[in-house]
Amino acid sequence: MPESKLLEPALLWSGALRRKTGANAAFKQWLCQAAQHPVTRKSIQSWFAEFVTSPTSPALPEVRQALRQLRERVFFTLMVRDINGDAPLAEVVEGMSALADLAIAQSYRCVAAELAQTHGIPMDPGTGLPQEMLIVGMG
Repeated sequence: MPESKLLEPALLWSGALRRKTGANAAFKQWLCQAAQHPVTRKSIQSWFAEFVTSPTSPALPEVRQALRQLRERVFFTLMVRDINGDAPLAEVVEGMSALADLAIAQSYRCVAAELAQTHGIPMDPGTGLPQEMLIVGMG
C-alpha cells in the first residue's frame, strides 16, 4: 500500500498523528514502514533498544525520554494498523500490555538502582537475603 494511502484513514481520525507526521517527515516514513508489520513484544523491545545507549542499565533521564518516544511509536503504529483493519484486537491489547510491562520493568530497574546507591540494598532481616521492591497495580 502506498505511504499516503496507508496513513490516510488514521490521519482523518487523529489530530495528534497529523501534527506529528506533518512536523516530522522521518517519523512519517518510519511509521509507514512499521505499520506494515504486527506490533509484538519483540518489536517493542527492539524499538526501546534504539532509544537507549545501554539497554541493560540506562540512567533514569534516558529511560524517561526513551519511554516517551517508545509510547509514541507504539500508540501511533497500533492506531494506524487498527484503523486500517490490519491489527486484530489481540495485537492491540498485547501490544499495549507489552508496552506497559516494559515501562514498569525499566522504571523499576532505574529507581531500584538509584535507591540502592543512596540507601543500600534492603535486606530481609529473617534470611539476610536482598529484598525486591513490590509493584502493585490497582485500578
